[in-house]
Amino acid sequence: SPFLLIIPALFDFNFSKTIFDFRIASGSHDGDIITWQTYFLTQFRVVATYIQKLFFPVNLNLDYDFPLSHSFFEIKTFICFLFLISILIAAIKLREKNVLVSLGIFWFFICLSVESSVIPIHHVIFEHRVYLPFFGFALALVCALFKIIKNKKALVVFFLSAAVVLSVLTYNRNKVWMSKISLWADSAQKSPNKHKPYLNLGNAYLENREYDLALKYLNKALELNPKYTKILDNIGGLYLELGNFDLSYKYYDQVIKIDPFYADAYINIGLIYALNNQFDLAMQYYDKGINLNPDIISAYINRGNLLSQQKEYVKAIEDYNRALKIDSDNWGALNNLGNVYKVTGELDKAFGYYTKGITLNPQMAIFYVNRGMIYKAQGELKKAIADFSKAIEIDGNQYAYLNRAITYESLGKYKLALKDFLRAKDLGYNVDEEKIKYLSSLIGKNN
Repeated sequence: SPFLLIIPALFDFNFSKTIFDFRIASGSHDGDIITWQTYFLTQFRVVATYIQKLFFPVNLNLDYDFPLSHSFFEIKTFICFLFLISILIAAIKLREKNVLVSLGIFWFFICLSVESSVIPIHHVIFEHRVYLPFFGFALALVCALFKIIKNKKALVVFFLSAAVVLSVLTYNRNKVWMSKISLWADSAQKSPNKHKPYLNLGNAYLENREYDLALKYLNKALELNPKYTKILDNIGGLYLELGNFDLSYKYYDQVIKIDPFYADAYINIGLIYALNNQFDLAMQYYDKGINLNPDIISAYINRGNLLSQQKEYVKAIEDYNRALKIDSDNWGALNNLGNVYKVTGELDKAFGYYTKGITLNPQMAIFYVNRGMIYKAQGELKKAIADFSKAIEIDGNQYAYLNRAITYESLGKYKLALKDFLRAKDLGYNVDEEKIKYLSSLIGKNN
């Protein structure tokens, strides 16, 4: 089959590059470097661990901390080798007496051999690699039990008891998988000396905007791996989100010192300069990031925003379109293109991009707000109100309240306008007090 050529093709059909000279940092234990020898030796312990977990599925872990084996005669490695060899010998001897047990054992080992052999993989162990081999394990186990336990009632009791125990264990494990936070907290507890679980736990808290906890776990990850640029990058992003530009810059600068080719760090430093109105420096960093990696969507959007601020609309449109070439559904590029065309007076084009954004992202309020403003500019006030109302329904958007208030005022619906102005004010928008007094007086006169 031609599909067998995929893996060799990835290594340019260079066998020595694939096996003998290949070295990769281990994703299963910080600081380990995997070679084909250490990967092969470690798999004796890995496969034994898989079997142990199949019989006793407790202390499961999404991200094991699993050091490499360096010698065949390390005690654990050698014992696991003897254990696996004894199983294979048993499978050979059982070929005639119980062919299904033998088949199940061979199925298990053959399916595992794809990832548990001599070809190094970044992670030496992952529980999901047992999914297909599990069929062989289940076949061998069930057939063996039917052979060993002759009493049918005892067999039924055994299987029912196993079903109850496994159901409880599955239920409890599913609770761990309920959220990113619970999953990575579990992994961090079981692999406390490994940076990755803390990094992912910190990122999960960052997604929830729980910044203190996010920083706590990201710093813990950094303690374990102080030169890992991804951690520094994420801490920089956290401080950027909090508006602490000095600390954000400090971490992004550390990233560049460690890895001068880390394009995202240049993009983010450019954003810091842009937010500080240092536009020339911002542009330099955007350009540098794009030169290093021309496929970063945020780079084109950020640079497009900067060009738009400087009223270089043609160049801004070019950057937004470059972003859409990478991802035709990118909401930021669609929205910003609409904004540029709205500023330049090309309302039909702006309307088209906002409508496309709504089609692709029907739960994103900003598109309804912006399209509503086009409707308002074109005098279609009822349609404008409908879009503003939809935006409010989605996330209580303050700009939707403000624009709906202005539209209601245009229609002479002063009571509704006042209500929306007050709501926009409650949400933090600086509403003119004179406007509120004026509308209140009009309502009083109408009454």
